[in-house]
Amino acid sequence: MAEPARTCLATLFADVVGSTRLYERFGDQAAHAAVEHCLDRLKEAVAEHDGRTVKTIGDEIMAVFPDAERACLAATEMQWRAQELPPLEGERIEIRVAFHYGAAVERDGDVFGDSVNVAARLAELAKPRQIITSGQALESSSEQISAGARHLWPIAVKGRSEPVDLYEILWDAADATVTMSAQFPPPRVPLRLRLMYRGAEVVVDSAHPEVSIGRDAGNDVVVDARNASRVHARVEWRRDKFVLIDISTNGTYVAASDGAETRLRREELILDGDGTIAFGHSNGTGPRNCVEYYCEYAFGMSRLPTQLLSEPAR
Repeated sequence: MAEPARTCLATLFADVVGSTRLYERFGDQAAHAAVEHCLDRLKEAVAEHDGRTVKTIGDEIMAVFPDAERACLAATEMQWRAQELPPLEGERIEIRVAFHYGAAVERDGDVFGDSVNVAARLAELAKPRQIITSGQALESSSEQISAGARHLWPIAVKGRSEPVDLYEILWDAADATVTMSAQFPPPRVPLRLRLMYRGAEVVVDSAHPEVSIGRDAGNDVVVDARNASRVHARVEWRRDKFVLIDISTNGTYVAASDGAETRLRREELILDGDGTIAFGHSNGTGPRNCVEYYCEYAFGMSRLPTQLLSEPAR
C-alpha cells in the first residue's frame, strides 16, 4: 500500500482553560453545556477561515488549515468569540490557542507528524487568553501577521535537535498595549536563583553555574520524593538565564506564580520569577513536597517567601 502523501499544513489546538474546575463548581450538566457551546463557536471560526476540525478531545479541538495565515486569523477570531461568551454564573470562559506550520500526513481523517507534535507542545505552554505560535509559522505568513507577534524565547521539543522559537500573537489591542509597554522598563538582569527545600537553600549564579536535584545524596539539592529519580534534574546558569533540564524517568512539573504549570519530559525550561518544582507528579496532586525557586534581578527582584512552602511528605 502506498505511503500517505506529506503536505504542509498549519495545525492548531484550542482548549477551554480550567474546565475541570467548571465541572467541580457548577456540576456536569451546566459545565458540559458551557464547554460544548464554546467549542461550537471555535469550530465555526475554523470553518470560516477555510480550516477543518480534525477532532474534539474533551475540552479541546484540533484543526488544520492550508496555511499559517488562515490559522492565525482563525485563532484570533476564536479568542474574540470566547470573550463574547456569557459568563457561567459570573465566571468567564477562557481559552488558549496554539498553532504551528510544517509537513504533516493526513490519513483516515486524522493528521500526524512532527508539526502536529510541535503544535501540541506549544498549546501546553499557552496561558489563558493567549495565542502561541512558532517562528516557522510566522516565516510563512505575511508581514502584517508577523508585525502583530512578540518573540518570547526558544524552547526544546522532544524528538527535535533544534529548539523552536516561541512567539505570542497580540490579538487584543488592550492587551497588546500593556504587553508592549512592559517591554521597555529598565531591563531586569537575572543575578541569582534561590532554590529552597525544607529549610535548606542552594543558590545558582555565575559563581555556581550548575546545580543537580534528585534523591541521591550526591546531589546539591537532595529531595525526599518517591517519584523523583536518583538524579532528577539540573539547573544551569546560561547566558544570563536559569535553565531547568529534566533528565528523569517520571518528568518534572514547574508551576509559576500565576498558577500556570508546565510538564517537562527530557526537556528544558527557562525559570523566571518564582514558582515551584515537583517531581513525577503535578504540583496540585499528592503531598506538598516540592522545591521553591526565586529569581533575583539587578532591577527589582521577585517576591521572596515569608515562610517556606514545602512540607515534609507524609
